[in-house]
Amino acid sequence: MTSPSLTTIHPWASEPGATPTATSPFAGTWRGLVLLAALGLSACSGAGDTDLSTPPQLADPALCGADLLANLTGAPATSLPGDEVDGPLRLIRPGDPVTRDYIPNRLNVTLDATDHIRSLTCG
Repeated sequence: MTSPSLTTIHPWASEPGATPTATSPFAGTWRGLVLLAALGLSACSGAGDTDLSTPPQLADPALCGADLLANLTGAPATSLPGDEVDGPLRLIRPGDPVTRDYIPNRLNVTLDATDHIRSLTCG
């Protein structure tokens, strides 16, 4: 009884110890995996030097009442009238993580290191 030849077991190999050729079902697998990994890593790259500590001004100041409280810029955070704010209120201090969700009626109060109001925005 003879043992099966290498080409019977692996039809893409022509002799013992041969590496897979272009007709191999696995020929492009590593190349594809490397390309897929490179694309995945490039998708993780950031947009550059984006300052996420201050949310962008996206909404009309009248939507959250920022226009009515604009005179408080420079005042201590304790001077904020809690009962005059109709929607959600978010205090943002230096170094605080800030989500990038957009809520038009939310009042964002950005504070400085001494808890004085630096800006009032909606979003």
